[in-house]
Amino acid sequence: MKAGLAPRARAFRNSGLLAIGLLLVVSVAIEAKSKKRKIEPGPATISDEESEIASDPANGVTGAVILIEEFEQAETPMRRPYITTQHRRAYHRRAKILTEEGVSLAEVEFPRVQGFSKLSKWWGRTILPDGTVRDLPKANVDGLFAKSQDGAESDSKLVLPGVVPGCIIDYGYVLNWMGISARHGGFPIQLNWPIRGLYVKWSRAGDTNWKLVGTDGLDIHVTNHKGALLVTGSDLPAVGDDVGAELLY
Repeated sequence: MKAGLAPRARAFRNSGLLAIGLLLVVSVAIEAKSKKRKIEPGPATISDEESEIASDPANGVTGAVILIEEFEQAETPMRRPYITTQHRRAYHRRAKILTEEGVSLAEVEFPRVQGFSKLSKWWGRTILPDGTVRDLPKANVDGLFAKSQDGAESDSKLVLPGVVPGCIIDYGYVLNWMGISARHGGFPIQLNWPIRGLYVKWSRAGDTNWKLVGTDGLDIHVTNHKGALLVTGSDLPAVGDDVGAELLY
């Protein structure tokens, strides 16, 4: 008859199994959270951490810093002969403007669309250093897409109000439109400004031919979930005039 484990050994084994179990639960929860992420507005206040962010040329932080860059795009082919693809883009950017050079980051650029389009969600605000919030109402943005319904190409830019050094800008949208999907192209992962946190999710029906280039030495992670490409990253340096990390398809 085999002797059982001593009480201390059983306790050690059970505690080890418990630790492993908790680690698995936490890992699954983190993964599930990233896959179920919801793009939505950031706080309408400036946090203490954001207040302390300042220009630091020695470390490549000048003009502005992007705190959050979130992007989800889904492209679904349509069967109608005159419409090729249904597009849905959800986007969110939060950034701190550090100097006059960074004010240009307050220019919001939309996809240029022609034909049916619908801006189903929009928010845009400038949070000044004294806590004042300047909102750009959705009614001011809808006009950009009005003429696209008549077959004309939409304008693609607007500027957030009241932007000055020291403020936080926070804007985002959900845009749906019909159009042609490019068979091949590229999407920049690095920009002219440093990025603290990056999240990109892109799905093209039946297309998993993705390639991420220029990521050496960068904290960038790539996974594939049900045909959608998920790219996350943190503390990505600005690239200036150079070509940085890029997603090719």
